[in-house]
Amino acid sequence: SMVYKVAFSGASRDYGLASAFSVIIFIIVGVISWLGFRQTKDLEEVN
Repeated sequence: SMVYKVAFSGASRDYGLASAFSVIIFIIVGVISWLGFRQTKDLEEVN
């Protein structure tokens, strides 16, 4: 993955940038999950 390549590949290993990418990915996945759970909850109230 891109995060792995930034952190561990090449001569310039940038752990800080890889960590920042990981946090951004975590936030994106969290928002998508929250939207999915909210959508599911709205559907349960209809039934």
